[in-house]
Amino acid sequence: MDDDQSVDWSDLPKELWPMIGKCFDSNIDLLRFRSTCNLWRRSSVRPSVRPSLAAPPGFTAIIATSSVEKPLILTTIYRLEPSDLSKTLSTSSPSKSWLIKVEESRYGRLCLLDPFTSNRLSHFRTRYPFGSFPKWLNLSNFRFVELIKTYSTPLNDSGMRLFGPPCPEIGRKVVGFPNFAWTRVENCKFFSVTKDGKLGFSKIGDDEWTLVDDKNFYYDDLIVHKGQLYAVDRWGTIFWIDCSSSSSSSLKLVQFSPPLFALGKKKHLVESCGSLYVVDMHVEGDPNNTRGTYYEVSDLKVYKLDEEWGRWLDVKSLDGRAFVLSKDCNLSLSAEDYHGCEENCIYFCYRGGASMFNLRNSTFCTPKVFWPCPTLFNL
Repeated sequence: MDDDQSVDWSDLPKELWPMIGKCFDSNIDLLRFRSTCNLWRRSSVRPSVRPSLAAPPGFTAIIATSSVEKPLILTTIYRLEPSDLSKTLSTSSPSKSWLIKVEESRYGRLCLLDPFTSNRLSHFRTRYPFGSFPKWLNLSNFRFVELIKTYSTPLNDSGMRLFGPPCPEIGRKVVGFPNFAWTRVENCKFFSVTKDGKLGFSKIGDDEWTLVDDKNFYYDDLIVHKGQLYAVDRWGTIFWIDCSSSSSSSLKLVQFSPPLFALGKKKHLVESCGSLYVVDMHVEGDPNNTRGTYYEVSDLKVYKLDEEWGRWLDVKSLDGRAFVLSKDCNLSLSAEDYHGCEENCIYFCYRGGASMFNLRNSTFCTPKVFWPCPTLFNL
């Protein structure tokens, strides 16, 4: 076959389409596949009745604790890129993308969430003029690039997160490890930093959570970096969690960095361009309060770990990037690639909404158009 000869996909043998339809590991990919034509739709199963895959859409992990069984809902953050057609129709910044967060229910329904607060888009209904609240998002107008998968607790009907019964073992951030696409969920360990700084883990089938470290109760954050799991404590010391052993009782903590000794009360781990960063949040009050209303953020400092020399570097510029400190994950983005995103700024959830800190001039403000993004629904 000549290299420049085009292939008509509709001429593929019909028996191949069911096999192709079973290869998708997300509801969004499957829905886009099914919406192409009647043949593709008939040859694939509905999302709500698909068999379990490595990371099945709508999968709900039930994690046992000493007080309650806690469901963990899989959510995904995507980079939403305009298709060639939507670029043609768009009148402003056609090449820019959007950051969205999607919760995939067990029934195949997709819920659009605020990347910062994890509240449903319907929670922002009052911000739209009367009668203009978007009712749908045409998935065929975009390309979806998966950035990260996260775990969260379910939403109630008003779009707010359910706190449920007290659950001291599970913090606001839960990390599944390993997080490779081909890893089956039942083979994962789930790690969490509790509100009081304890680092624990559990896996499906365990009766309760187990402490990774029974001496240090001052951990702040977790991250998967280059296929390894890391935690940071409140002194800015990064630890590598050795999960190589199959035995849950033999997890090891290995010090990976020197202490930072920064003065902030809350440390956030961010991976950016292959390097580890710590965002040190200076607050007055308790930064671990679940409702986020009893503390004031006064300053943010950023430090980069020089892994070769084992030292910390004070960062004054993010080199055109922006950091997003979400409730259940942290991201580094190229600011010029996203609508409303400003370079050298840190976005974070504060008092139930999004706030922005400009690292260069040390000022706080409310993001204007980064989220909700009204232009997203104009295509």
